[in-house]
Amino acid sequence: MNMLVQQNVLSRKQIDYITLTIFLLARHGRIERAQILVDALYALGVRAEKTLVARIVLKFLSGNYPEALQDLEDIEQGLLPRIEPAKRKDLRRLLTYIRARCFCEMDRRSEGEEIARSLLLVE
Repeated sequence: MNMLVQQNVLSRKQIDYITLTIFLLARHGRIERAQILVDALYALGVRAEKTLVARIVLKFLSGNYPEALQDLEDIEQGLLPRIEPAKRKDLRRLLTYIRARCFCEMDRRSEGEEIARSLLLVE
């Protein structure tokens, strides 16, 4: 398995296709199937932006809010600073929205609403 992780087993195009499939499966309520693909990409060492976002979205959709919040922390501290500024703004808005929803779903509504309000202040 280590040999697979060290080599580029999948091309960028293949990773994009699998990621698209993940989002389509999730959109159609096939969360478990989508999770299998995310786990496979993660096991292969794929840590692309879209893969990490898909992982967070699936955790949210599965009701695993604490883990989604932890992944949000990790991505904001590790990945966000390395993304080009134009894309970073959109990604930050998406992640902030998911964070707000997680707090609301965990019965921490006031915190979630405060986070959601911050989205209105960002241009």
